[in-house]
Amino acid sequence: MQAADILGIQEHVDRLLALQKKGDSLNNQSEEVLLLKSFIVRKIYRGMLEVRQACNKIDLELAYTYDVMQKEQRRERAIFQLFNLANFAQLSTFYTLEPFFRIHNYFVTSAICTTTSGALGTTITTFSKLYGAVAKANHVAPPRALAHLIDGNPVDTSGMPPLVTKFLDSQALDSDKSRREELFAMWKTRYRIDASKKENLCGIADKKKASIGLLNSRILLLWSLHTYVQDFDSELLSLLKLVKTPVAENSNFSKVSSAGNSASVNEVARLLKIQPQVEELISLKRSNTESKRRDELELYVLETTLEGNLDIQVASNKVDQELNYNYHVILAQLLASRAKWLQYNYNLNFLQSGIMGTTAGVLYLKHFTYAGDRQFVISGGIGTGLTTLAMLQMHGFWRKVDTGPNSLAEVLNLHPDTEYRFSPFVSSFLNSPDPASADGKTRRESLNEAWKKFRVTTTNLDRTKNLKALADMPSHKYDTIKIVTNRITLLHSLKKELESFQAEVLELLRTTTSEEVADSTNLQPNYIKVTAATEATKLLGIEEQVQKFINLKKSGKLHEFDQEALKLQLSILRRIMIAGLELRTTSAKFDREITIEEQALDQLTRERDFAVALTTNANFLQLNILSMIIDGPLEETHNSERVLNGNRLNIVSGLMVGGLAFITLLEQRGGIRHATTAEPNLLGQTLGLNPPSDERLPPLLWAYLNSVSPTSERGLTRREQLIEYWQTAKVLPLNIKKPSTIEKVSVLGPHHHWWSESMKLISTRVTMLFDLRAMSDLLNSELVDLLQTLD
Repeated sequence: MQAADILGIQEHVDRLLALQKKGDSLNNQSEEVLLLKSFIVRKIYRGMLEVRQACNKIDLELAYTYDVMQKEQRRERAIFQLFNLANFAQLSTFYTLEPFFRIHNYFVTSAICTTTSGALGTTITTFSKLYGAVAKANHVAPPRALAHLIDGNPVDTSGMPPLVTKFLDSQALDSDKSRREELFAMWKTRYRIDASKKENLCGIADKKKASIGLLNSRILLLWSLHTYVQDFDSELLSLLKLVKTPVAENSNFSKVSSAGNSASVNEVARLLKIQPQVEELISLKRSNTESKRRDELELYVLETTLEGNLDIQVASNKVDQELNYNYHVILAQLLASRAKWLQYNYNLNFLQSGIMGTTAGVLYLKHFTYAGDRQFVISGGIGTGLTTLAMLQMHGFWRKVDTGPNSLAEVLNLHPDTEYRFSPFVSSFLNSPDPASADGKTRRESLNEAWKKFRVTTTNLDRTKNLKALADMPSHKYDTIKIVTNRITLLHSLKKELESFQAEVLELLRTTTSEEVADSTNLQPNYIKVTAATEATKLLGIEEQVQKFINLKKSGKLHEFDQEALKLQLSILRRIMIAGLELRTTSAKFDREITIEEQALDQLTRERDFAVALTTNANFLQLNILSMIIDGPLEETHNSERVLNGNRLNIVSGLMVGGLAFITLLEQRGGIRHATTAEPNLLGQTLGLNPPSDERLPPLLWAYLNSVSPTSERGLTRREQLIEYWQTAKVLPLNIKKPSTIEKVSVLGPHHHWWSESMKLISTRVTMLFDLRAMSDLLNSELVDLLQTLD
């Protein structure tokens, strides 16, 4: 009932429930009931689309913030590596020169080199720390090319669609605060951000520079708002279940064979328990029979498929929330903690080496040779200890679990409490076989089997302890980087399985859609003043139906419950639902492609970081151990032969420092993609290439991207705006003006090879897929605008 109040249909719902209470027969629902239900279903679908619209707006802000942050992270990582390289380079130089001068009896010059090296090491390390404290991303305000799409304003929940705004202003049933107030209170508790002051809400529109911390906080707030808005879907589902009444099977109807339908259509009809109604509706449409029974069936199929879609959407939202929290909070904190402490360790190692080296140099100049040697021996011991600690830090740290069991618990057969289980419908979906399955195994069984067979995780899934850790079940107390990365992989896979339902529903709606041409007589042009709604009607090809509906509304016939109004409302709603499902299935395909690319990028990133850390630690280790040997047993014996060997070993160590530092510089580029071969993606068509049919956008979405936005100032199509942004905003690590780069990111054409799959290329592809998905999802706004016009 709260959802009905938010949608502004409280009276309609009360009237419908009153009529239903009077006992409208399941086989003889009045036209008033049918029209009321079609109106309520349309409003519920508008609410569902406004949730998608709000999420799409947030997605655009997220995509842009990601672009800016990743660009700055690449720059900072490169500069920190240069600091480390400079330190190792000066060590290598002076560490080689010092023994050379000593061999030739230039002891004063050698001592000066020692002092200089120590001072340089201390200075470079200090500058590295200072840079880390003041480094900020430049040009963070959204570019003019995207000014009408991305505002960069503080994350204060403003600018949401009307129904979502009302939802945020409403109170949860068990609370005396509005949902917006609860959200702000959660931000203060979890992120230490006081939302009462706009300057705390991480706006970037008026900033030239922003720190990584601010950008990361903005991403956290945007994701938090994203998941909070999705909660409206649950209320919409509750309302739909309240007003829905079944349409009984017609005993006089001669059943037709469902063999002509696809396996997906038959399965979704079976899951929704509407097989007889679907078969009868198809039969009536094939025979072109007009009757109230057909309208009843039409409405029942629409509201039942919408209910199933919302049920799956609520489950998918839950998985989405868990993914966001695990990726942007838990994993981000663990990785940031590891990187911070490793860099602290390196800086401390350089610092103690520099201070000890400077001290030793001064002692050598004062002819306290033994005391100077002692400094290097002590420094080597400290350095060896720090490097050993760094080797342990490479594995990362722990984080105490602060959430309950996640969506994997039920899939992994761990029997969580009822509150952590899926709804009965979602459970039946997962416990039914995929129509394309050859072995008859359920989706849940297939998921578990595939996870083990293809080794999608780096943990053993046959151990109950590991399964409990992945599902956050009780007895699991601490998360690690390994656990969280594997959990994210499995959640992505589960979300993909859930989203496959949307494609099946879309196929069912298309199967039950008859080819009808609306009457084009007595139409008045320019009937809609809202430009976005006009564009939507043209894209969907329903100008005539919308015009007729508005004419009926203006004439007052819409409230007389006539059959024409009902048919028009159902026809328009069906077209909009099909368009919305096309958009959702395409968005799900974007998600899958992004996930595959991100997993490949994450693997290469982990391998690169591990290799760089290992090489750096090896450098520190050899430097410190050899320093203890050279300045200890070899130097202090006063045996000229041993002293000479010590100096020679010193030269070798110095050369090794430079060589290993150069190797880390090469390792920074990362390796080449392996395990899976890259496949063509949805970028190809957008960039003007000719991709295979399964990598083409649906005609509706392609037409949308090639149309000019009503808010565009320069008359560019949406596709042209996006390409201009990619070419001019410098958020990509590669230049996509080059035809060869376009072929590489799209995995099409002769310029793409397996050795092209570098970290830079994959990072570019992920960023572009994020941006294209966010731009495509803006079609939701057009559909919402059309529904607002109908209201």
